Amino acid sequence: MDTITPFLTHNPFAETVSITLEGEQAKSVRCIWNEPYQLTIVQGVGFQNSFPNGLFASNDVDGINDKATMVRNGVTYYVMEVQPDGTGMTTIIFSKDSPQQ
Repeated sequence: MDTITPFLTHNPFAETVSITLEGEQAKSVRCIWNEPYQLTIVQGVGFQNSFPNGLFASNDVDGINDKATMVRNGVTYYVMEVQPDGTGMTTIIFSKDSPQQ
């Protein structure tokens, strides 16, 4: 039984975003969005940044790779890393910067 889809459909923290896989039409999927503040220290110098990521049902993002994009609240994000957990959920790490630049 698929328990992931109802979890994301009825979860008050989940939201609808638009995912576009390379060569395909955009599709709406649900995810739990997270964009925590992060302080990275390199050679004693601190850099403030964020770590945008989303938790998706794996079947909603099947075939996703670093050529895919996501639009959330009018902002385009680029896939940096895909982390399936083996339970039907996938965490995707995003960036506002295109990896093809």
